[in-house]
Amino acid sequence: MHRIDLRKIDLNLLKAFVAIEGSRSITKSADQLGIGQPAMSHALSRLREMMRDELFVRGPGGMVPTLRALELIGPIRAALSQIEAALGGPQEFDPANSDKRFSIGMSDFVAAAILPALSKALAAAAPSTSIAALNADRSNAARLIDSREIDLAVGFFPEVANWHRKARLFDEGHACVYNPKLLKVRTPITLKEYLAHPHVLVTLRAGEKGFVDDILAKSKLKRKVAITTPYFLLAGYLLHQLPMIASLPRRYAELCAVTSKLAVGPLPFVTPTFTVSMMWHARDQANPGQAFLRHLISKTMGLPS
Repeated sequence: MHRIDLRKIDLNLLKAFVAIEGSRSITKSADQLGIGQPAMSHALSRLREMMRDELFVRGPGGMVPTLRALELIGPIRAALSQIEAALGGPQEFDPANSDKRFSIGMSDFVAAAILPALSKALAAAAPSTSIAALNADRSNAARLIDSREIDLAVGFFPEVANWHRKARLFDEGHACVYNPKLLKVRTPITLKEYLAHPHVLVTLRAGEKGFVDDILAKSKLKRKVAITTPYFLLAGYLLHQLPMIASLPRRYAELCAVTSKLAVGPLPFVTPTFTVSMMWHARDQANPGQAFLRHLISKTMGLPS
């Protein structure tokens, strides 16, 4: 194992490492730290020599981290955060007078489920604050939290890193959704009817199968997926216009029933539930502003204080 003499480590080098990993650009990371591009390039050279690894190589999308860089980024971010917290002293947050803008990462389904109640609660408790809802899911939420682009994320996070924290908000099931004016079927829909019509699939990646397809495959059955989209809100709009079926989270399905006059009923087979949670960085565990936000989100979801 290659040992590094801690006396030779400059914390600014570690900050440069984190900046490059976050921006994937020498120029952008230099601007972020307020230094010149030559100085950032020199810092990367020193890091490469110290770590005995290229760390970042040029690719089509910018500076691509090596495997060693990916192994280092989490622990280095956590270490820098602990140092910042230790040196920063006590923090204060006054909800009545704060004008903080809370950034929350979430999918459009989660936004529809929590934002109305959360916005009302925030207006009552902290009237000068605001919410920025950014698109985030299990594929990018951790990176956005680590880079401080969002304060926390709300969604389905089955696994989290040891420098992240997670708290359950609610368990969610699924429902069958369609336009009863376009599909002349009864609710609850039968399995034969379910398989007879085309489907809209909400998925993070085009061509990816959903949990429904895995369930059907166990019985050697298959549905026809006509449209895939990463957006729950678009699925509701499509169902309003097209004679198709979608299997959507129940809370969003019930919203569709109200806003788009869609039929909502149980799926013709048993499906697993999933847990929607808050996720945040351990560095922010004691941050009064973020603690206030987490408490308010939990309260709006009916959880005990």
